[in-house]
Amino acid sequence: MSAPVEEGVRSLPRRAPLSALSFNVAAALSATVLAGAVLVAALAAGTWRPEPLLSITLFAAAPLCAAMALPVLVVRGRVENLPAVRWLGAGVAVSWVALTLQLISFPTISPGGGPLRTNGTSSVQLYLSAHAAIFGAALLGTMRTADRWRPRLVVLGVLISIACAVNLVPAPTLLTPDQTFTTPVLATQWLLTVLGALAVWRWVAVSGPSPTPLIGWCGVALMLFTYEIALNALAGRRYSALWWSSLSLRVATFAALGFGCLFYVLRQLSRIERYTDAELVRSDTELSTRAAVIDQLLVHARRLATSRTPADVARILADTAQQISEADAALVSHLVEHPPAVVRLAAAGGWLRPSGEALTPSGSWRSGDPPLFLTDRGRIQALLAGREGGAEVAALAVLPLRVRDLVVGVLEVAHRQPRTWTTAEQELLQGLADQAGPALSRARLAERESEAAQTLQRSLLPRELPHVPEATLAAVYRPAELGTHVGGDWYDVWTLPDRRVALAIGDVNGKGLVAAATSGRLRAAMRALAATDPSPATVLRRLDDLESREGLAMIATVTYAVLDPATGQVHLARAGHTPTLLVHPGRTTRVLEPDGSAIGLAAGPFAEQSLRLVPGDVLVMYTDGLIERRTLTPDEQLDRLIEALALVGPEDTEHLPDALMNHFRPLDDDVAVLVAGIERVHR
Repeated sequence: MSAPVEEGVRSLPRRAPLSALSFNVAAALSATVLAGAVLVAALAAGTWRPEPLLSITLFAAAPLCAAMALPVLVVRGRVENLPAVRWLGAGVAVSWVALTLQLISFPTISPGGGPLRTNGTSSVQLYLSAHAAIFGAALLGTMRTADRWRPRLVVLGVLISIACAVNLVPAPTLLTPDQTFTTPVLATQWLLTVLGALAVWRWVAVSGPSPTPLIGWCGVALMLFTYEIALNALAGRRYSALWWSSLSLRVATFAALGFGCLFYVLRQLSRIERYTDAELVRSDTELSTRAAVIDQLLVHARRLATSRTPADVARILADTAQQISEADAALVSHLVEHPPAVVRLAAAGGWLRPSGEALTPSGSWRSGDPPLFLTDRGRIQALLAGREGGAEVAALAVLPLRVRDLVVGVLEVAHRQPRTWTTAEQELLQGLADQAGPALSRARLAERESEAAQTLQRSLLPRELPHVPEATLAAVYRPAELGTHVGGDWYDVWTLPDRRVALAIGDVNGKGLVAAATSGRLRAAMRALAATDPSPATVLRRLDDLESREGLAMIATVTYAVLDPATGQVHLARAGHTPTLLVHPGRTTRVLEPDGSAIGLAAGPFAEQSLRLVPGDVLVMYTDGLIERRTLTPDEQLDRLIEALALVGPEDTEHLPDALMNHFRPLDDDVAVLVAGIERVHR
């Protein structure tokens, strides 16, 4: 058998990874250049000079926005494992320190150099340090520099910034009294412009044209920062229109970085929330589906637990498989060896009948064959060739029923309409098949054992009762209808040498072949013992001694009576068995209860009761399966039997056992009934 067809198989929603957001870095950088050009043109065209409060705001906005972006760069760079972002975060940290120190010492903010008395040259040094830190960190990050250097360079950059702020870094004059930049400053600015352009190029080359928004916004910030220092170099001095333009771009740099990072985090949180909600729905759906599958399998297992025969197992499996998959038909077959064939046991849906009892050779199923879930009509028609209704099948599932590696049967589920087999359906049908395989094997073994036990037991029962002119004898044995094992119920009737009749009935407390064999052994032993001394008390005592010495594996109960049909004299003894009833012609009933324990217990002597029958009297001997009901006490069970005897009447003695069987209809235990009546008495 070939492997299952995969086409058209639909599964439950699977967990998908959270997709990364994309960012068109080329479009963003182009828009940045254009927007910067428009801003510079607008500011440089006039003689715009901000008010003192606005100038303070512009100076303060850059470090504030840098402070807003810094935690995002540090945290997301570590969470998303982005080394370049982590390095850029280190550069922003150093730049933030430098810009903050410049802010508190700038003349328009704090005349006189602020609390640290930072002079003009040191202020320019802080400005250049802020750019060098970011451009250098970006280049180190894109060149995959080892992370162990990052904390050291951050500490070094912070120390250099502090040294600049307190005028400890020697340098030529960088700023004239009229706020004009000297040649060293201009040269350094142009060098940093080239460094910034190189950093932007490396950043875009490493991140690609469609990076995540976080990486894209970092690239935009690098572009703006490069643009800003180039404008500062072109301005040549502080407070000119181009200089104010460069300051505005500095604010735009960190605003783009800060708000871009914030927007990225908020968008990520929103996406994660939606993703989480979708995952919860998916998980709930999957859990609900799994719970439904488990519930259906539990119900199926409970139904299989009550099955007694292979036909019961097959019928339950076919009905359940057809219902849960809403199929048009479900067919269950089992494998037979002689001749090799797959033989139908049960069908549901009233369709897909086999062309005959034998479907396919059992040899085509091997122990390792997988189940089939087919949607290809060509393969289906090839598999169902010659089957009535097979041409109409559009989707077919074929599942072997296994016990370990042994295939014992086949489940087929068919649909007329094209469809797919979902993963849930496949798992559920496979679960049903896995449960049914052992149940079917168990039922088949039980059926074979039951047949063997019934054959043995019937062979041990008398083929016919002896003919006694003065008496009417009748007996019946019926195996359990719902059970898969026969029990140890038995009866026997034989004539003694003195023309008296021996009546025996018993019950071995067990099922199957052992119980049947034990009942046969007891029956043979009683005949042998009665040949020397037929007295009921003596026979039961000697039988009890014999079985006690042998060690009887099962408890057995017996009632034994000797009837003289000529006189109606009866001698009776009981070994733990159900009471014998004496029914008179007027339908009054007497309970005969001589004391005695079950056979094999060696519990002492057995009492013997004597009585005389008159014509019309009937002795009723039976096993407990006739009246035993779990909801009734022994006395209530006996009362029901007495009431039944009053209804059915003892007039027709020959048919009395069958009448009692039909009245009580025992189902879950085997039953034996033996009756004896007197027609006439010779005085």
